[in-house]
Amino acid sequence: MWSRLLPLVAVVAVALALPTAARAQGEARDLALAALRLEYGRDNVAVPADDLDRQFKEACQRGYNPACRRSTWLVDGKPDPNKILEVFQPSCESGDRVACLVMGWALDEIAQNTSNPDERDRTWRRAARQLKADCDGGFSPACNDYATYLYENKGIVSDPRPAIARWKTACDNGEAASCTKLARLSFQGGPGVAVSLTSARTYASKACNMGYPDGCAVLGEIEGKGWSADKMDEYWGHLCDQGHRDSCWLLARTYYDGIYPEPSNGRIRGLFRQACALSHPRACYEAGRWEIEHQGSEVEAAQFFAQACDLDDAAGCSEEVDMILSGKVQRNIKEARDAFEVACEQRQSVPACKTLAFALLDGVDIPRDADRGRELLGRVCTDTDSPADACLRLGQCYEEGVGGERDRTEASKYYRWACSSGNAQSCDWRGDLLTSDVGVRRDDGEALAMFTQACDGGILQACYKAGQIVDTGTYVKQDLAKAAELYEAGCSGGVVVSCTALGAVYEKSPEPNLALARAAYERALQSGGSTESRRRLARLLYNGYGGKKERGRAKQLCAEACRAGDELACRGPAAQ
Repeated sequence: MWSRLLPLVAVVAVALALPTAARAQGEARDLALAALRLEYGRDNVAVPADDLDRQFKEACQRGYNPACRRSTWLVDGKPDPNKILEVFQPSCESGDRVACLVMGWALDEIAQNTSNPDERDRTWRRAARQLKADCDGGFSPACNDYATYLYENKGIVSDPRPAIARWKTACDNGEAASCTKLARLSFQGGPGVAVSLTSARTYASKACNMGYPDGCAVLGEIEGKGWSADKMDEYWGHLCDQGHRDSCWLLARTYYDGIYPEPSNGRIRGLFRQACALSHPRACYEAGRWEIEHQGSEVEAAQFFAQACDLDDAAGCSEEVDMILSGKVQRNIKEARDAFEVACEQRQSVPACKTLAFALLDGVDIPRDADRGRELLGRVCTDTDSPADACLRLGQCYEEGVGGERDRTEASKYYRWACSSGNAQSCDWRGDLLTSDVGVRRDDGEALAMFTQACDGGILQACYKAGQIVDTGTYVKQDLAKAAELYEAGCSGGVVVSCTALGAVYEKSPEPNLALARAAYERALQSGGSTESRRRLARLLYNGYGGKKERGRAKQLCAEACRAGDELACRGPAAQ
């Protein structure tokens, strides 16, 4: 008898266990969905990172397997849409509607970052098809998202009515996000929805009564006009404490803007920090500014700016970059590249673009990308008032063909701009271009001005180059006195060729001064000398020009110049 009953007992046991297992799996899925909505910021609510970690761990422990793989889809602390697809696609294909919903969020993000319109719309339609199927199967969160695709024509051409109908059905079925969407549309108006405070109040109250903070926030916007300061602080403060980031921000700005006086010292600062902890980007920026403006901690300010930047707030990135470049924060471009990228691209920060461009051209802290580095410098150097070092580097790129085709005409232009801003090196390089007669029309008069300006700015080789122009007098009027003056400037700085040329000018002047010539050659030797300076001085010493005869030393200098390859010196000092 007992043997006949055992199979029956086993069947009954299995039958009882199935609903329990299904219920446990459903609870795990619900926990995971709540955590995933927080991860993706779907409800304008956030929790501290440790709390979110615990929620995912609990969902994992209760049996929702994708929650166990959270570390694989996070990149720099944020969900990566492509990795989300890898993790959730198998579960979605097995009929897990939560997994399919999360895939829809990932596909939406991918579509929004796709530049090709056809590809973007295909990605949206892929998500919409799955959302529609799950909505038609009775999954209200999918209905809420699918209605958004219909209402915003994301890959689908539709009038507003089907979207509104889906939101209404989802709201009736307890989807608070849909009730909130209808409340906001009724309050503000929109395609297919007329402004109706009665409808807005009804929908917002329904969402708020379900414990949905964003619905309560809409209700507060509807009802809050005329509230006392105490009532306002209590209402929005309660929502803020529930993790509704916009409520923290609204309350902080109300006090910061002086609409109501700050109820207690430190309330504004605390609200900015609280909203920042809930990942409100602008609140992080304002928390940083608060520290700066109230002589607080620069270290904390930098942390808030960095957090704002991580949340894609361009102003935060710009402030972080400024603190790095001023030395207040010890980070380099490798560690804070995203900040430099955002500050450059979105804020058009000249220092950020310039620093990023130099790094891309040098390829030291970050991978080299000469093309983009040159393009960024083109944004920075736009006129004569632009940063001189940026124009100098851009001119160099054009002259050497770095990051694009070589164009010496453009190089000359950018060197001129940098020179006019006081960059002596660029004056020298433009002078070289103007005397090269390669790719740029030769202009010795302008080159003389460039070299002279570079000489005045401390580029001693330029003094020699300027002296050569007026010394030879090939393309400008010869001026030996001016040449001597320029050579003297270079010689005083230890430029050997300037000293040698100075001596030669003293020799060939209408009224030669061989003593000064001799002294100039001696100065050339003191700076290292050259074969020409040795040969020229040897001749003066041998013949006693400009001073006493020193034939022994003259022969020695000639021998040194000869060994160095000077054929004239090999003939000896008497033969010159």
